Amino acid sequence: MGKDKLRPGIRATEYPTTPLLLEKTPKKHNVLIGEDAMQTRFAEQFLSAHHHIKVTCEPVETLNDSHILGQEEPKLYRVDRSSQIDLSPNIRSQVGVWSLDIIEKGSAGANAIVRKAYQLMNMPKPPRHTIDYVAAEVAKSLYDIKAGIWQAAWLLTGPTPERRTWPSPWENYITWLPQDEDPTYRLNTLYWTLVEYVFAAENDDKGFRKTGRTLRPSEFKYLSSLVLPKSRVFESISALSAWREHKADPYVCALKIAKIWERQ
Repeated sequence: MGKDKLRPGIRATEYPTTPLLLEKTPKKHNVLIGEDAMQTRFAEQFLSAHHHIKVTCEPVETLNDSHILGQEEPKLYRVDRSSQIDLSPNIRSQVGVWSLDIIEKGSAGANAIVRKAYQLMNMPKPPRHTIDYVAAEVAKSLYDIKAGIWQAAWLLTGPTPERRTWPSPWENYITWLPQDEDPTYRLNTLYWTLVEYVFAAENDDKGFRKTGRTLRPSEFKYLSSLVLPKSRVFESISALSAWREHKADPYVCALKIAKIWERQ
């Protein structure tokens, strides 16, 4: 499967949201992209604890090398858009970049909160459908990331609803979006399934992990066995990427996906 045809539609370099700080060793200097008081507060708290010095976020119109060079103490900046980061390659490699995109169910940020919860509880890794359920519940009313971790821990100790499965649009373009399902969640899961498929089809497990997500070997093997039309995969990822980028109407995007896979 040609990378030139499929990779441009995949936001594989999408910046991780701040809960992923829980799983990475942060760099000395960091920058946040967007606006979310909850995530900004968490980044300040986490980086302060990690560096053993108070770290306060500083908004800037443009982040350039002068903000980093000569800074002995850890710095945390915030810009509104990624285009406002103007760092030379050498300095850029020394700065952690984090997105303040909303943490919604199905997102890598929500899953990171759940992973931290079961690790704190010294629990074995739960089944994927349990992680998805708890992450969705936490994302519904998330107001503080630390509180979200403890909510996830509490939910993990209780019963999990029976796993729900849906057909893929290439299996059934009519029923792939159940009437009682949140379309935003379904579109996000489809987006990542297609991204996973492309990396699996190219046998690029290492490249996929750079997205900040994890994929079990069995899932990777299953996706590698699929043979989907390249053009429809590309069109679907492009439509889903545009929907995610512009926060468009999910039902309009769902209709586009259905039309893509309706064609014989």
